[in-house]
Amino acid sequence: VRVLVVDNHPVCRFVTAGRCKQWGMRAEEVDSGEETLRMAAAADAAGDPYRLICLADPMPGMDMKETARQLREAGHSAAPAIIVITSTRQKGQVQFGGGGFCDGWLVKPVRESVLLDRFQRVLGNRVAGVAPPKPVSAAPSFPGRRVLLVEDNIVNQKVASAQLGRAGCRVDVAANGQEALD
Repeated sequence: VRVLVVDNHPVCRFVTAGRCKQWGMRAEEVDSGEETLRMAAAADAAGDPYRLICLADPMPGMDMKETARQLREAGHSAAPAIIVITSTRQKGQVQFGGGGFCDGWLVKPVRESVLLDRFQRVLGNRVAGVAPPKPVSAAPSFPGRRVLLVEDNIVNQKVASAQLGRAGCRVDVAANGQEALD
């Protein structure tokens, strides 16, 4: 699978492209919307189009929405899937699928398993022979371990205590930092 990673931050671009390469994908990197359009057009003209383009938000110059719009309207022989990787948690800012400008959305920092899962969902198949993440067959067990849970939300206290209890932990709960220290 040929993928283009677009991010103005060199470290983020390097990490995402590196993950793609680990999965056997052919990953290339650019840092702007303008360069993305140029690379996508060249790849299409060469008969080796990108199947996936990861657009990071924010982007310098041309923003991700305009870049995605122009990619969609370019008339490439094989329209690439577009995934937006953003630092915002306001999912409503991103439209999906039919009529939207992207096919998927992730929030930085992105865990490797989440990125792979999103790629597989968007591409509709396995990525370069990499098996999907395996479900956990059994909960971890920590019998007799003593855990101090510090959480101010009562619902979260109950949920976390129950999960830790199922793992065999003895749980003490503190509602704040001072209680924890005491």
